[in-house]
Amino acid sequence: MLAMGLSGSIPNLCSSLSGFTVPHIYKNYGLAETLGVGAFMCFVSLAFALVFVLIDCKRERHDKQIERNILLIESMASDRGTTNTSLANETEAASLEEDEAEGPFQMVSQ
Repeated sequence: MLAMGLSGSIPNLCSSLSGFTVPHIYKNYGLAETLGVGAFMCFVSLAFALVFVLIDCKRERHDKQIERNILLIESMASDRGTTNTSLANETEAASLEEDEAEGPFQMVSQ
């Protein structure tokens, strides 16, 4: 949800900043510098969009892992005929260990 809100806000922020800075830069420096600043603002917006895509992909993988764990717990509990909280805790611990081993993007437990 946060990524969706920010993905719409960052281009608007860059556009607003361009609206304030571009006329000033054009008056003081010229057309080439103005185009350079505009291109830089577009690059910043693109960079943020790519970061949000990476965050979204990471989050999607994490959500799928949680869903698989829940299905596993439910199937094991139905095989036993009861819900077993120790089984749920073991599966959650295994999921957290997998998340820690995935790389530089660490997910925050909610």
